Amino acid sequence: MKCKLSDICDYAKGKVLVASLTKNNYISTENMLPNRCGIVTATSLPTVEYTHSYCCNDVLVSNIRPYFKKIWYAESDGGCSNDVLVFRAKEGVSSKYLYYVLADDAFFNYSNVTAKGTKMPRGDKSAIMDYVIEKHSLSEQQKIAELLSAFDKKIVNNNAIIDNLQQQIQALYDSWFKRYEPFSTNGFVQTELGEIPSGWSVCDIYSIASVIYGAPFASPLFNTEKKGMPIVRIRDLKEQCLDTYTTEDHPKGYLLQLGDIVVGMDGEFRPYIWGNDAAWLNQRVCVFNNRRPNGKAFLYCTLKPLLWFIEETEAATTVIHIGKKDFDGFRLALPPQKVLDSFDSLTDDMYWQIVHNQLQNRRLASLRDTLLPKLMSGEIDVSDVEI
Repeated sequence: MKCKLSDICDYAKGKVLVASLTKNNYISTENMLPNRCGIVTATSLPTVEYTHSYCCNDVLVSNIRPYFKKIWYAESDGGCSNDVLVFRAKEGVSSKYLYYVLADDAFFNYSNVTAKGTKMPRGDKSAIMDYVIEKHSLSEQQKIAELLSAFDKKIVNNNAIIDNLQQQIQALYDSWFKRYEPFSTNGFVQTELGEIPSGWSVCDIYSIASVIYGAPFASPLFNTEKKGMPIVRIRDLKEQCLDTYTTEDHPKGYLLQLGDIVVGMDGEFRPYIWGNDAAWLNQRVCVFNNRRPNGKAFLYCTLKPLLWFIEETEAATTVIHIGKKDFDGFRLALPPQKVLDSFDSLTDDMYWQIVHNQLQNRRLASLRDTLLPKLMSGEIDVSDVEI
């Protein structure tokens, strides 16, 4: 049996004082992440007196460019911009089930097809409520939500482990290579970088890494039907979602590998640890390959200050564009090999645990997204499932 989206939810229409909000509970399209990856903290609050409100267990969906698949299940009360739709489950409907109804690719595809506008398409609120879904009993809704939530809970747990490992590595790096705490008794020498421990040297980034740049791929070969090999663009780095493919076999292209440290050369500069399948590296994206067999954690942490260096030396005031000249000018304090080896022995396992947790999250998300439409359509029957 079929029903419309309007049969299971309504648009929430409340208002809230902006003065009562913080950056932690204000949601706009800017701080919603694409590909169902939730939210980050807002950078600012609106200047109006009132804005739309949302409540805990509501489902928030960005109504601009639906193909970005920005969605979040509210874990608290707050406020949001006019370009965010707030869906509230009706009585007798599981709010978590509603979230998965709206997280389905089928919903985003429908919203995109019925959207208005070309340059900045917006979902048609009336058409959205006409979206047709399979009707499920409350018991079936709860089972579907519980099955899919198991994947999300594991992903959240993995992310917590990743964050903890990154903090441990960074804390150790800061202690050794920023504050030089274990080496304070060795004495210091004055250099262009200031005082560094005796026996260390000042070198450029090429002393510890080689830089490989992405190649240009022909635009007509880009496709979203997953034909050929995926291509990694700057926009793909943060969430590592591979949705652009090419059948071109570029002779000068670089195939990004698991555990590589990859950097986008336009916009917000930062290093990313690649935790996904192999993919072609597109132009304006580069990889820093460690010159030592181990030591990726050291290289990853060393690249972070390069952001500050570039921001201080780059003339651009809006979007930063970096290139080889920026890398050429970067200097770092390089410790003796035995110090690097000791740091590697403490951090290599943590680094690769981060990589494999990221990869596991990609696998879990892929399996969840494969099951989701089958559960929603009734292709997989949950009526006899015991949870």
